[in-house]
Amino acid sequence: MRNLVHSIGIIAFILCIALPISADEGFGFGFDDEAGESTSAGIAPSVTVSGEAKASILAHIDELDSSSSRKAFNAGPLFSGKLGFDASAANAEASVNLNLDAAESIPVSLSEAWVRGYWGKLDLTAGIQKLTWGKADIEGPLDMINPIDYSDLTVIDQMDRKIARPLVHASWAAGSFTKVEAVFIPGFEPSRFDTDGRWKPNELSNFSSGIAAVVPAAIEKTLTQMVGLGLINPMTDPAGFAATQGSLTSSITKSLTDLQTDGVSGFFPNTETIKYGQFGLRATTTIESHDMGLQYFTGNLRKPSVSVDSATVFTHTVNPALPTEATLAFNPNAISVSYDRYHQFGADWATVLAGFNLRAEAAINLTADLKGTDGAIANPAALWSIGFDRDIIAGINVNAQGTGSVRLMHNKLGGAPDDCEAGKNLTSTRIMLRLSRKFFRDEVEFLVTGLWGIEDADWYVIPELNWVRNSIALGVRAGFFGGNSDGELGQYKDNDYATLMIKYLF
Repeated sequence: MRNLVHSIGIIAFILCIALPISADEGFGFGFDDEAGESTSAGIAPSVTVSGEAKASILAHIDELDSSSSRKAFNAGPLFSGKLGFDASAANAEASVNLNLDAAESIPVSLSEAWVRGYWGKLDLTAGIQKLTWGKADIEGPLDMINPIDYSDLTVIDQMDRKIARPLVHASWAAGSFTKVEAVFIPGFEPSRFDTDGRWKPNELSNFSSGIAAVVPAAIEKTLTQMVGLGLINPMTDPAGFAATQGSLTSSITKSLTDLQTDGVSGFFPNTETIKYGQFGLRATTTIESHDMGLQYFTGNLRKPSVSVDSATVFTHTVNPALPTEATLAFNPNAISVSYDRYHQFGADWATVLAGFNLRAEAAINLTADLKGTDGAIANPAALWSIGFDRDIIAGINVNAQGTGSVRLMHNKLGGAPDDCEAGKNLTSTRIMLRLSRKFFRDEVEFLVTGLWGIEDADWYVIPELNWVRNSIALGVRAGFFGGNSDGELGQYKDNDYATLMIKYLF
């Protein structure tokens, strides 16, 4: 897939470079230069090139906390960038955006590529695209079209973290201030998480260890059953009992080797088929000073539901004639990993009141577990987001947002590891607060962003200083994690970092 994306990106790059050249040369055959130039000018699209070239260095604090680690520090290739090619004509436009990263094995990759046609009130777009629905600034409950890349939390721009998806999007202007949209996504891609680096979440790390933790109980249960059947007797034949226990232990340890290596990732389903197609409808309008929207979306939850049938997760084999050679094996069929199908019904609203730009979203996600008793499927949930931004004293701008969810039928959850949501809180709430202030004719901006997980009691603070003059930008940023080490943010408390960059925009 990455090679395909690389190839598409290179082809798009060549085509977009060739477009303006072809427009300059025209399509005349030498019979009438003026006629040829006129025809070319009439059909040639307008092509623009934009992008950025950036040199940056990022270091994690633990990479610089000793003389030996400082000597081993690798600054990396420094360079990254973006290239965008946009072509437009009277009734159509197209866009190709490339990411350039010297640190990747394939340094040129495709970010977005789409074509759009206009037919009166109808716009139709098809291609690989990042599309935003809803009013929230970051990760609102209605913005469900594109998955998010969580594999590197030093990337903080929301659009950079979104993963473009192949889709078809239609927009119809039903009135001066009313629009109806539809989107179809032929496959599904979940959110991305680091699987073997410093950003690997605890949930992935804990899966294998969680299975291994119940091994002693499984061995004890098997031994008890064999004693009950009279196959072994710890009182009269302690050596035979010990040999049986050793055989069970060695066999289950060998059986779990692949699980310890691959973890839960070995059970992920293939979601790129039409079976996982997603669809959404959205209508927005403006009434006086109020912007409102209603939407429906059906797709798959971005995070997997993982459950284990504890009754069958281990199977034993016993030969009554040779009880000391009894074996215990891991049963992969007892593991259920799914991206649960759901239907979302949601609404959003935004207005300006007393100088505050207010916005809110609310939604309900209905999964197949409408009774809350199926441990392999996530329960339905209610989701919300509310936020505002406003300039306050001394030129300081404040932007605040709260997002959260409430699990429905929470009291029906089962125990671990059988229920995929066992042990989780009824609610999940996160507060985002950003303060910013510009100086020196708005060329210098200081920002500080804070994320606080209420139930997890953890946080992430990002101070940032940027200087932009014309097309050149200099910036310094840091990130600090803290709080409960079991929280979604607090688990990265050893990943504090600082970064410097210089960027040219064109």
